Amino acid sequence: MLLCLGRMQAQQGETYVLHQAVSNRETIVYTRVIRFDDQKHMFHVQDYFEDEQIQMDAFYTSFDKRVKEDYQCNYRSNTKEGPYTEWYRNGRMRYQGHFSRGRFNGAHTAWYASGQKEAEQNWLNGQLHGRVRYWSEKGDLQFDSTFEHGLSGPSTGSWTPSSRSKKRSELSRGWRERTGT
Repeated sequence: MLLCLGRMQAQQGETYVLHQAVSNRETIVYTRVIRFDDQKHMFHVQDYFEDEQIQMDAFYTSFDKRVKEDYQCNYRSNTKEGPYTEWYRNGRMRYQGHFSRGRFNGAHTAWYASGQKEAEQNWLNGQLHGRVRYWSEKGDLQFDSTFEHGLSGPSTGSWTPSSRSKKRSELSRGWRERTGT
């Protein structure tokens, strides 16, 4: 018995090797596979570590194959659209979120390399909007607040000086990247 569920279209993919310097002595080599989805009119991009473990899976409306970025970066030539996922070398998920026209949009979750949840954030058109929570590597809740269009309401949790500085830095860096300021 043969079933036909619609037209299947093969996607031609291009493969590239990227070298990303992470320090003066260390360079990570990624294999990048790029396919253009004719139905969605987007680039489907997947990066793999040298051992063939997936590192990143994302969709872009515009894309420069030479630029390696992570979820917090949004280069002018690369516009994220839809689901975006990153993994650590150990195969555990690092980050999962959604983008709309290059801006954070919807639920975003980050994990430590150990698998412990690090953060849950809700975004609306590039601004924090909804509940935002951060945990320590040991699993202790450090921050819990509700945002409305980027403005924070009352928060709970016990920030340590180093965690407060780190999270403020991450939030402000994300804000600067999204607004260009």
